[in-house]
Amino acid sequence: MANIYDIAKHANVSPATVSRAINKSGYVSKETYAIIMKSVEILDYRKNIHAVHLSTGSTKVIGVIIPDNTHCYDTFVKGVLQEAINNGYEILLMPTYFDATIELEHLNKLKDKRVDGIILTSRSNDIEVLQAFNDEGYRLIVCERDLPQGIASVFTKRYEVYREMFKTFQAKGKNRIAITVARESQSLKELMRAFHEFYTPENIVYYRSDAHHFDDGKACALEMFRSQQVPDAIYTHSDDHAAGIITGALSLGYHVGKDYIIVGEDNLTLSQVMDFSTIQLNLDTVGATAVQALLSGETQSEGIEAEFIPRNI
Repeated sequence: MANIYDIAKHANVSPATVSRAINKSGYVSKETYAIIMKSVEILDYRKNIHAVHLSTGSTKVIGVIIPDNTHCYDTFVKGVLQEAINNGYEILLMPTYFDATIELEHLNKLKDKRVDGIILTSRSNDIEVLQAFNDEGYRLIVCERDLPQGIASVFTKRYEVYREMFKTFQAKGKNRIAITVARESQSLKELMRAFHEFYTPENIVYYRSDAHHFDDGKACALEMFRSQQVPDAIYTHSDDHAAGIITGALSLGYHVGKDYIIVGEDNLTLSQVMDFSTIQLNLDTVGATAVQALLSGETQSEGIEAEFIPRNI
């Protein structure tokens, strides 16, 4: 494999000139640059990326920890990816499947200098674990609200939009509420905080905390619409799951809009096609803002507005 000394000999220039040309770190005339690049092509030169990392102290890689690769993270990753590319960075996606041990292994990539920083979307470890990484000076952005001072965060303002949703439920006279989520989480805490401003626990006629995809939604619908207290308003954590509930309910003769209202999240195309309410979380903006905060070294918290989009209610 050719190195910069081979390139220098072939182009009849100094190794220092080759280094400036390849790394774009100093002045090289257009003519000399063209000669060097021609030698690079002829000798099939490739940068030793590990050597570059050692010399610059930067990997130019941002780690992104996500629970899994389900579609609900697509918009977020899109925002991260575009902003990273705009700043000359690559991203490394690191799924955890909600396993705290796996998450910690990913976080340790900071100590191994395999990434310049990490964006953590949905944590499984206690906040003290993140605090330790933060105290050691590692660059970490957490997509969560109300973190201890000093831990940088970028998050969607979920509480405000959940409050608007439940206020709408109440205004429409809906009192039998069903709630389905993927797991117990910080987002669920914000949801329930908003819920309790308008309702009491007795108003919850159906609750599931392990519902994920379309088929799960169908199964939930068969349970809730066969119960003694059929819900008249449903919140679920994704449009995909909401579509499953609507499909399952329809098989039992219950129609969205007529017999109940439902709110999903993500504002996917299918929520428009099937005409049901949703919440636009603006996760692409959250992702892009998280990259900006990571690269700038910001240690503040920034909330991104969400939007309740009512349909067929």
